[in-house]
This record gives sequence, structure tokens and C-alpha cells, in this order.
Amino acid sequence: MTKLRKDLESRKAVVLETLPPRGPKRMKYMEFVRSMLDIELTCVAVTDMPMARVRVSPWAVGHFLESEGIETLVHFSRISRNILRTEGDLLGMWMLGIKNVLLLSGDNPKEGDYKNCSKIEDVNTMELIKLVKLLNQGTDPAGNKLNSSTGFCVGGVFNHRNKAEIERTRKKLEAGVDFLVSQPVFDPTSLEKFYNQLGEETHVLASIAMFRNTRQLEYFSSVPGIEIPSKLLSSIEKGDNYVREYSAEYALSVVEKLKTFVDGIYIVGIVRDRDFIAGVTRIFRS
Repeated sequence: MTKLRKDLESRKAVVLETLPPRGPKRMKYMEFVRSMLDIELTCVAVTDMPMARVRVSPWAVGHFLESEGIETLVHFSRISRNILRTEGDLLGMWMLGIKNVLLLSGDNPKEGDYKNCSKIEDVNTMELIKLVKLLNQGTDPAGNKLNSSTGFCVGGVFNHRNKAEIERTRKKLEAGVDFLVSQPVFDPTSLEKFYNQLGEETHVLASIAMFRNTRQLEYFSSVPGIEIPSKLLSSIEKGDNYVREYSAEYALSVVEKLKTFVDGIYIVGIVRDRDFIAGVTRIFRS
């Protein structure tokens, strides 16, 4: 059993999301992750081309982390892979020691670095979940028998502010996801209400974020699917230092409320503040 599974079951999971390097040098990235290890995180998440911007493939970064004994949660986007590459990459990830995957559609390639890039729809999200579950049983959608089964712990994502997401999230659970990760939470009540309406028992990681400066907060507020409270947005008028301190304080108060009903916290990749990350872990596990 992976540490992620264990910590979700004991309701003490804390996952730190990271963005892979933009080039092949990994030293700075690895140093950052190592500097966080004494905080006793559950695992380190590695994103897959966020905002359709080119970065090192997450399975490569995940492999180097796993080789140092650092458990990972590797993102896996379907929208830039055909069915052959999808299955091949998943099998390669398992071979490289990656055991936790977060399955998602991914950002539209045409909105990133390459505007003429193809958007691939060989499998939808539900089919991707079922594909991974088949690999865990030692076979694949084409009926091919593998020489060994995988054993992935499979995660999915959901937007708790969208009522239409309830049925879609139920289908992900029916397809076999082992846990769910929310969009960033700024109002714990909205997440709790969604969870209660879901009517399904499952493990939930609630995403949280703080902001380093006004520019980061302004940019984040424009990301589709994210709704930032007006009192947080109004802090922009008071400058970078105030935004950083106020958003951190606000996020920690959210964690205090979330710990009563979620199984873990997922700290989004824009956060690199050690004191904040340590504070999240301390409060959630207290």
C-alpha cells in the first residue's frame, strides 16, 4: 500500500504540488523538493504541462523522485495523447516506480505554447479511468493480456462550485477512482455542500493556495473554474506584502475548517513558501 493510500485512510494526507522544470536540468527542482522533506509530506505531486506550457514530462521527474525514496503523485493528461501513447506511457510509468496517478483531461494544447498543436480525443476521462483499472487487472481495452498487472492508486479531479459536476463525479467513482482532488477551496462550506450532495463515500483531497504577490493573485483569478472571494481580491489594492500575508492567513483558516471533513490537503504548485507549507501540515494534522 502506498503512503498516499495510508494517509488518506487515516485522514492525514498532505500533498505538495510541483511544476517540472522548463528544461533538462533538474538540480534546482530536486533541491527544492529535498528542502521540504523534513515537513513530512505524504507525497509530491508533479504536474503534466499545466496551461499547455512545455515542461519536462512528469513521469521523468517522478522517476528521479521515486529513486530517492520520495513518493509521487504524477498527473496524467489525456488530451495530448492518442490511445497507443496513453497505454504505453502508463505502463512505462509503472515500470519506473510511479504508483499514484491523477487522471485529468488536461489544458487545451491550442491555448499554450503551440497554437497549431493537435487536441486528441481518443479517450474521454471515464474511459481513461477504466483503462488504468484494466491495466491493474493485467489486461487492456484491446483485450491484450499483459505480462504483469499494474497496481496504480488512481485519482480524479472535480470542481465543487459546479452543480453539474456532481453527476460527472459520481461517474468517476463508478469508473473506479480511489480518491478525488478538488479545485482550490476558498469557501469550505461550498466543498462540504458538494460532498454531501455527492452521496458517495470517497477520499477527498481539498486544494488550497496562497499568493506571493498581486500579479499572481490577479492571474489566478482569471483561470477558468476558480472563484476567488471579493475580500481576497480587494487585498490587491494594499500591495504585494499584504497579499502574501493575508492570503496565507486566509488559507490557513480554511485548512482549519476543512480538516473536520476531508481526508487530505493538496497544496497547489504556485506555493513555494516553506513556513506556509509547514503551517498547513501542522494545522491539518493537529
